[in-house]
Amino acid sequence: MRKILPPRGGGDEPPTFYSVAETAHMLRMSDMTLYRAIGADEFPAVRVRGRLIVPACVIDEMIKACVKYGRVVDAADWVRSGDDARYTEQGVILSGVGSSRTGGLS
Repeated sequence: MRKILPPRGGGDEPPTFYSVAETAHMLRMSDMTLYRAIGADEFPAVRVRGRLIVPACVIDEMIKACVKYGRVVDAADWVRSGDDARYTEQGVILSGVGSSRTGGLS
């Protein structure tokens, strides 16, 4: 497995994006499992000329939602086309775009 590299520039600022390998390592899963989830639109990622990267804010928001609402957070609910997805206390996603997985509100 590759080493997780410190952010470029050597500063103390947190990274804006993580590689798939870094994200998989943080989530204690294999790279291939995460690649499959991304390919199946079950995990959010950004593709730049064939390379996939994961926004750090996605990981942060998933953790916050899990802790705040005390329930399982489904990463697939963060894969949205359009507005930000947000959990409510009932576990429903609120967004400007409906979701077939959660019955989201439009």
